[in-house]
Amino acid sequence: MSCFRNLRVFYINSILDEILYALLNPIFVIYMLNAGITQMQLGTLMAIYFLLPTVLMPVVSALADIWSRKKVAMLCFSLFPFAYLLMYYGDYHAFLLAILLMGAGSTANTSFTAWMMDEIKRYYGEHTWVEHTSRIEKYGKASFVLASLTAFVFLFRMSEIKGDVTRILRYFWIIAMVIEISNLLNIALAEETVVRKKTAKLKMKERLRGILKVYGQAIRTIRSSTTLKYLMLSFLLYTAAYSILSVGFFPYIKSVLAIKEQFFNLIYLASSTIAILLYHYNSRIVAKMKGEIRAIIFVELIVLFLIFILLFNVSSLPALFLLVLIMGIEVGTTPIYNSLINRPIPSKIRSTLLSFMAVPAGIMGAFASLLYGFVAQNCGMTAVLLLVFVFACIGVVPLFIILRTDDSAF
Repeated sequence: MSCFRNLRVFYINSILDEILYALLNPIFVIYMLNAGITQMQLGTLMAIYFLLPTVLMPVVSALADIWSRKKVAMLCFSLFPFAYLLMYYGDYHAFLLAILLMGAGSTANTSFTAWMMDEIKRYYGEHTWVEHTSRIEKYGKASFVLASLTAFVFLFRMSEIKGDVTRILRYFWIIAMVIEISNLLNIALAEETVVRKKTAKLKMKERLRGILKVYGQAIRTIRSSTTLKYLMLSFLLYTAAYSILSVGFFPYIKSVLAIKEQFFNLIYLASSTIAILLYHYNSRIVAKMKGEIRAIIFVELIVLFLIFILLFNVSSLPALFLLVLIMGIEVGTTPIYNSLINRPIPSKIRSTLLSFMAVPAGIMGAFASLLYGFVAQNCGMTAVLLLVFVFACIGVVPLFIILRTDDSAF
C-alpha cells in the first residue's frame, strides 16, 4: 500500500475528527453544566482529562515507537465510543468515567501525529510539512463548517419542536459513537511504511529495556537542542492560556453575552472559516516571514493585541467577534507549530519525544483548568480573560529567545 493511500486515510481521519469536534465541542461544557455540575466540578473534570494523558502518554508513545503507531492508535481510539455512551447517560459519575476513557484514548494523539509526519517526510520531504498538513487540516475544517451548519439547523429546529435542548443534545453522543467507529475502520485500512521491531516475540524485560532506551534517546535530544527546550516552555504557557480560553469560551458567551446554545455551532463555524483561510495561506505566511519561528511570533503578537482589546470589551457584542477571531487564528496556524516542533526530532523517537513535550503541557493544562474553575466561580469572567492575557504574554518570550539562538532547527 502506497503513501498516497495512507495520506487519503489521514484526510478522512481529519474530516471525521472535525465532524466530531463540530458536534461535540460546542455542547461539551454546556451539556455537563446543564446536567447540574458546578464550575468547580467542571474544572476538576477537565483537569483529570489533561492529567491522565500526561501520566500515560510517555509509555504509550514509547511503545508506539518500538512496536506500531497504527496499532497503538487504534487500541487507544477504541475507548472513545464507550466514553460517548457514558456521556449519553448524563450524571456526574458517568461524566467522570467518560473523561477517564477519553483521557486514556487521547494518549495516542502524539503517536498518530508522528505516524502522519513520517509518512509525509518519507515521500515528500520535511520541507513540505506545512503545505501537506495545512491541506489535510483545510479539508477537515471544511467538513467542520458543513457539520456545524447542519448541527445548528438540526438543533434550532428540534428545540422549536421539543423545547428541551439538554435532552436533544444527548443524541449527539450516539451520532459521535457511530462516527468514531467509522474512523477506526478508516485507520485500519492504512499501513505503516516504517518497519519496527516485532515486540510480540520479545520478553517483558526486553520490551522494558527498549522503552528505556527510547526514553534515553529522547532526553539526550532535548538536552542538545536549544530550540526544543524553549519550544517546550512556550508550549507549556500557551497550553495554559488556550486551556482556560477553551473551557471558559461557551460559559462566557452564554452567561455574559446571553447567547443561546442553539447558536454555538454557528460561532464555531465562523472561527473555522477563519482557520480554513489561514490553512490556505500558511505556506505563504512562512515564506513571507522568512521562517516558521518568525511566522509564529507574528501570529502570537496579533493574538495578544486582540486579547488586550477584548479586556476592555468584555460584555459587549464586539467581544464575540474578537473571541471568534482569536480561536480561528490559533487553530489555523497549528500546522506551522507542528512543522517547527517536528523538524529537530529524529524519526525513530518522534512519538516519544512529542509525548515528552506534551507531559508538562498536560500538567499545566490541568492546573489551568482548576484555576479557571476557581477564578470563574469567585472572580468572574473578566479575571479569566486577564489570566489568558498574562499566560499568552509570557508564552511569546521563549519564541523571541529561539529567534536569537544559532540553533538550525528552524
